[in-house]
Amino acid sequence: MSRVEARTFTITATGETPVEQTIYVYDAHDRVAEISQNGPPATYHYEPIDAQTDRVTVRAQGSVVREFLRRTSSGGTIVEEYAHPEDIELTMPFEDVMLRMPGGRVLLRYAGQRLLGAEYPGGALVIEHDAHGRLTHTRQTLHGRTILELRRAYDDARREITISIEAEGTLAAVRRIRVDHTGRMLDEEMDFFGVSRRTEYRYTDNDRGDWIERIASQDGTPVVRATRDIVYR
Repeated sequence: MSRVEARTFTITATGETPVEQTIYVYDAHDRVAEISQNGPPATYHYEPIDAQTDRVTVRAQGSVVREFLRRTSSGGTIVEEYAHPEDIELTMPFEDVMLRMPGGRVLLRYAGQRLLGAEYPGGALVIEHDAHGRLTHTRQTLHGRTILELRRAYDDARREITISIEAEGTLAAVRRIRVDHTGRMLDEEMDFFGVSRRTEYRYTDNDRGDWIERIASQDGTPVVRATRDIVYR
């Protein structure tokens, strides 16, 4: 299988006006080397400290915006990641959780490539998986108080995932996602404080089986078009 050298994502809202474009470029070790989003790229530099630890420096417009240490096992999988002192973002599958960590030292714990949790000043993020390695529960705490909690339930026969989102103990939203055999979203229903919305997704693949166009529709009307240009090595 050919390795991916670069992916370009273009998001278009109704009216065919591009609203966002993100370009990812990878190095020979399949690590992110550049990320560009509607502007100059942020570059990632990997400096080996010892056999299992790299210092990763991220620069944007010439300035260091993030620097962290990443430890890997002898097999090359991530074990731990330390970030200091910049904020970091954690994005879970389907973009369920986007957390802005408080400034300071952040420790991310992994099992292989699977993120198990994080510790940061004043709080923690706890992540649980089922026997199949699927995400089932995430809980974010701050100063001893649970501020965000997500639970996932899986219906394998229907390839359906139900996600309940609680904010400080109050049920805020429920998402129901149906996926295909590759895990791509086919449709989703969102109930947010009593307001419901359904979105359907249609894909066009290239000859390698990677999607190059995704159209999201609501009430039968296309609302967002995403395209990917993929360069293979």
